[in-house]
Amino acid sequence: MQGLIAWHRSLTGIIAMIVVLFYIFLFVFWLENVVGFQLTHTKGLSLLNLVLYMMLVLWLFQVIRKRRIIERCKVNKYIFVLSFVVLLSIPIKLLLKELPNLSLYNELTNLKGWLNPILLFFIIYNLTDDRKAASRIVQALTLFFVGTIITTLGVSLDIFHLGKLRIVQGTRTAGFAEPNQYAAYLVLFLPLLYSKTIFLKGLGKRFLFFLMACGGLVSLFITGSRGGFLSLLFSIGVYIALLLKKRLADLRTVVVTALIVIPILVSTAFLITPKQTRSSVESRFNISHFKSLDDLTSGRFTLWQGGVKLFFKRPILGHGIASYVPLMKKYFLIGGNSHNDYLLYLVHYGMIGLLCFLLVLWSIYSEVTKYAYEVADKEFRLLGLSYIAGFAGYAFAMLGVNIIQPRYFFWIYTAVTMKWGKLLNTAEIPRRKS
Repeated sequence: MQGLIAWHRSLTGIIAMIVVLFYIFLFVFWLENVVGFQLTHTKGLSLLNLVLYMMLVLWLFQVIRKRRIIERCKVNKYIFVLSFVVLLSIPIKLLLKELPNLSLYNELTNLKGWLNPILLFFIIYNLTDDRKAASRIVQALTLFFVGTIITTLGVSLDIFHLGKLRIVQGTRTAGFAEPNQYAAYLVLFLPLLYSKTIFLKGLGKRFLFFLMACGGLVSLFITGSRGGFLSLLFSIGVYIALLLKKRLADLRTVVVTALIVIPILVSTAFLITPKQTRSSVESRFNISHFKSLDDLTSGRFTLWQGGVKLFFKRPILGHGIASYVPLMKKYFLIGGNSHNDYLLYLVHYGMIGLLCFLLVLWSIYSEVTKYAYEVADKEFRLLGLSYIAGFAGYAFAMLGVNIIQPRYFFWIYTAVTMKWGKLLNTAEIPRRKS
């Protein structure tokens, strides 16, 4: 035990343990959410949970070493307040008794599912103590992104079949999760590939990331997600605006990016997309086929109307965690989730819950933006720029979809970007003073 703690105290030990555990997490996530492997049907004993518990043990060693449970950052207090509101929703739901067969065990299970991705944020943020570790985690996220693209293309072209991946509604599929959720995940990470394509030195590296970006865009077409396309356009607009702001790039680079690089990327991706998928995409965007607003939104308008009515029943504290679907069935005889994460927060946790959630998003944006503008390191400035653009698209996507599995990657990406910025900013402050 003493030898393990001593090894953990060394820089090499910290980096190795974090990176190895993170790669194990990605592999296990792939096994469970793509292949469909289950260790057991008993709740709480999945491989994913086992890896999370291993990360918690590593966090405990870090607490012993630093004598501090969590590191301070602007986002923490808003996450704690939001978590308290979500926790408070459990006794509220049990006391209201709007739904039958309520149990404390099921409500705590729902709470754990909500907390797991946020727990990963704290684990990654507190364990990443070195720029190398941060860089390797970002590399791992990029490799996983490419892996999901390969699985999307393989299943779409009927080259192979994987457990949970299916072709739905003609040609639509996804690298993991449901197609609309996967589209939000793609939009979150695509700006990072734009940046690598535009700013990396070396033609070979640029071409490699150009291919990755094309693959990501083709996968987005394959999802057939209209919300995903709108989120992509919003993300690209934010990306170009950020290039201009604070001189993150000169005017020539911005013009070339806006008028040449990104249009070539999108056009190339569309041209290499399988013909049947292109036809499906074109038909989904042909609004002349839709006879009503409900048709245009694939039934979402009815779900949103019901959600608004549920919100006005209990506008302050909401109906409680995981209540949207059963309440829609009870009051409106409609099955389906809100397909809007902001509306979901309103119904589950009321105006207070939505305000807390928006404050969390605002604090994340504020923290990453500060580091992207203040840190001199060019590699991180590009990462920060890419994150903000992807974050904007991801937040926009939540208007039309409930994001579940991709939340893990959002919080990991957030944690590693924020911590990398903090490490660099802290290192540069003494230099500035001197």
